[in-house]
Amino acid sequence: MTRWIMVGAVVALAGAVGCDGTPQTIATAKPVSGGDVNKSAVQIAPGKAPAQSDPKAAELIAAAVAAHTGGKPELLQKLKTVRYVREGKVSAGGLAEANQKWEVHAGWPDRFRVRAEMLGQQVVTLVWSGTAGWRHATGLSKIPMTEQEVSDFRHEVTGEWLELLFPLTEPGAVVALAEDAKVNNRPAGGVRVWHPSLSDAVLHFDKETRLLVRLAYDGRETGQKVTKEVLVQSHKEFAGVKLPEQTVYKSNGAEFADWRLTAAEPLDKLDAKLFEEP
Repeated sequence: MTRWIMVGAVVALAGAVGCDGTPQTIATAKPVSGGDVNKSAVQIAPGKAPAQSDPKAAELIAAAVAAHTGGKPELLQKLKTVRYVREGKVSAGGLAEANQKWEVHAGWPDRFRVRAEMLGQQVVTLVWSGTAGWRHATGLSKIPMTEQEVSDFRHEVTGEWLELLFPLTEPGAVVALAEDAKVNNRPAGGVRVWHPSLSDAVLHFDKETRLLVRLAYDGRETGQKVTKEVLVQSHKEFAGVKLPEQTVYKSNGAEFADWRLTAAEPLDKLDAKLFEEP
């Protein structure tokens, strides 16, 4: 059996493809460090978005956007169509940590393509576009996503969009204050975020630097709700924006990926072939 793992950031999708190309379920990611694996640091209470943003939350977001863009919030708009690359170690399905390299092409709000290079020259491509999607593994034919898989994907890319920060400035975004917390042993201010193209999410920003240090969102694994977290260890400037560089991904409190962003570039448009061919 050829195993492949798609994790996101965060996207965190896991699956296995049998020799006959039949998708199978992979076990939930095992922790790569100690701790209560059934508890997340952030609890996301589902709820209807308020009619309008809380002014204090909006001020916090404005300060964070200014810190990330050097006072040029318009730079975030360029990241709505983007290519980026991340490399790191992933642990899932009871397997030992393994190196992966992802190349992502994304177009807000509903186009997302991941090309993942893994051990043994295995390459997996996972594509979502609107109401449909497909996946492909080396040596096999494309497999259409089921309706459930498309829904899971839509929830999972919430973390990916929010790491790029631009959804916070979208007209449809509504924000409210969340509880403050200590992240990386430093005080951080919390904000809840709602947008029609995102699942429920909570973000925390360092109170001194105003930079994003943690995000948590309502994710999905095989149709089940799972709290996903992204802990930001460092930032690096790409296209004039300070983006999360070193990140640790968690699923219900269990660490399963350690990533480093190595490239991020805005695109004028996405090549249609990327969403049609592996």
